[in-house]
Amino acid sequence: LPPRMQTMLHNTLLKACANSGDLRKAVALYSRMRSEGLKLNQRTFGKIIKAAAMSNSSDQALQWLAAMRRECGSVDQASLGAAIDAFARAHQCVEAVRLLQGPDFAEAGLAPDCAAYSAVVKAFAHSGRPREAAQWLAKMEAAMISPDRLSFNTVIHACAKVGQVEQAVDWMTRMESAGLSSDVFTYSSLVDACAKAGRPQDAMAWLAKMDTAGLEPNVISFNSVLDACGRAGLVLEAEDYLRQMVERGLSPGRASYTSLVQAVSKAGRPPEEAAAWLARAVSAGVSPDFQLYNSVINAFAKAQQLDRSIALLDTMEERHIPPTVVSYTSIIVACSASNGKLSLTREGRTNLVEALLRRMLAAKLKPDRFLLTNLGRVLGPARLEELRIELSAGARPGR
Repeated sequence: LPPRMQTMLHNTLLKACANSGDLRKAVALYSRMRSEGLKLNQRTFGKIIKAAAMSNSSDQALQWLAAMRRECGSVDQASLGAAIDAFARAHQCVEAVRLLQGPDFAEAGLAPDCAAYSAVVKAFAHSGRPREAAQWLAKMEAAMISPDRLSFNTVIHACAKVGQVEQAVDWMTRMESAGLSSDVFTYSSLVDACAKAGRPQDAMAWLAKMDTAGLEPNVISFNSVLDACGRAGLVLEAEDYLRQMVERGLSPGRASYTSLVQAVSKAGRPPEEAAAWLARAVSAGVSPDFQLYNSVINAFAKAQQLDRSIALLDTMEERHIPPTVVSYTSIIVACSASNGKLSLTREGRTNLVEALLRRMLAAKLKPDRFLLTNLGRVLGPARLEELRIELSAGARPGR
């Protein structure tokens, strides 16, 4: 092939690396192009920068942007946007803003476009800072750049993650006023916002509105409304939504079944129902994770059936699912707050909690402040301090 065609071929291969985030392979292709004396252009470097962004390597993205400037004499719009996106993916908000507002665009005779601003919006959104994300979307509009649906959805999702329902709805309204229609992601975010805010009826209403709008809810949509039901202890509603998922050809996963278990526990239903949902998950081919097990452990602990909770700890370990701090906390809190409901003497409770603490620290799990408070109630501050000194070496922060 002529050299020009070879460069085009290699750039096509680099595009595949960029889309998959395979930075190592992209760099290897670049080295081969250099060794074969092929012409390197902005497209070559741009794809490597994107590969760095997709692999969460912001430092590498910046280095390759500098290499583009040296080799090609200037940088292009797409590469600057990809470099900002690299910072966004790494939650490096300050660096993303610095690149957007720095001299790079002006020196290349360019101005930040929608992709560049959207990357800054994403940086703040993914860092759990919805207010700043919204401010940057407003700055985009002030710069006479029309945000796209992705930009709006990023802000809506950021609001949803912290339960800011009104703000999420407001941005949805502004998006539609700009001539952009809401999609499944938009509605799913609103359902999630209501779940996080403890507003299950509103969550269910937004899922219904999605159907009315002619959009097909996906697994994320249903999991969000199931989460709302789980938090509120709405067992019948959660069961109905799980049934709807299956009827629509969707496969409930760990999150789906965890919400059912949480609903059962929150509603004060017999913990055997929680165990039954765990069994149904396994029968459906779902591999339970620590969150699903923890929810069932908590259900039995709340019902003062500590033997069943401890048996589930054993099951987790047998299945190579390491128990977490939360796994132990549910049982220890039940001992702490039993008010005489447990069929254990005070000495029995103390021995059980001490054994659980030893087991937990042997697994290199470190109690958090909440658990330490409950340990102190059962063991007493003096004994807790003795055990802490004896057992704390090598413990790691809990999950």
